[in-house]
This record gives sequence, structure tokens and C-alpha cells, in this order.
Amino acid sequence: MRHRPVIDADRRLVGLVTDHDLRQALLGPAAEEPAGVLVEALGRVRVNEVMTWGVVTVGPASELRQAARIMRERGLGALPVVTEGRVIGIVTATDVIGALVGQAARRP
Repeated sequence: MRHRPVIDADRRLVGLVTDHDLRQALLGPAAEEPAGVLVEALGRVRVNEVMTWGVVTVGPASELRQAARIMRERGLGALPVVTEGRVIGIVTATDVIGALVGQAARRP
């Protein structure tokens, strides 16, 4: 999975960590630290330092078209699906494409 929600003690969404966030966190120390201390440097990186805060979300009743529009307009690869501040799923660009292809295949 390329997108992981970050939740607090009450299981409420506080952020999102993506593979892109992790690549950026790894590339910085890799470029600046000698190879021998890279593992130690990475061990000091905290989730809240690399995650995306203020995540855009959708609700479970949101239309797929609306989610696709939000992702396109904001350049996002995924949207957490949230009910009462709690993550119940994640819809990704791959999910949207799969649904659209499936719909097209079912048409006569």
C-alpha cells in the first residue's frame, strides 16, 4: 500500500504518510550523511516530520466522480474515507480507474 493513515490515540485521522513522503525522508539523509551513519540518521526521523497534515478526505457516501475530481484538482493519489473523524478506508487513483474501466466494460 502506498498510503498509510496516521491516527491518534482516539483513532482519529491526523495525517497521511505516502511512499513519496518516505522517499523524500530517505533521500535527504542519504545525500547528507556518510553511509556508515545513515541507519542511525534514519532512526531519528519521526512520522510527524514526514507525514502530510491537514489531509483532504471524503465520506463513504461521496460519489466516486467527486473523489476523482478532488484527486485531479489537488494532485493527490488517494483520499482517506472518514466517518466521524475515523478512517474507514482509502480510495486511490487506481481504485477510481478500475471502477471506470469496469463501468465501461459493462456498457453494451
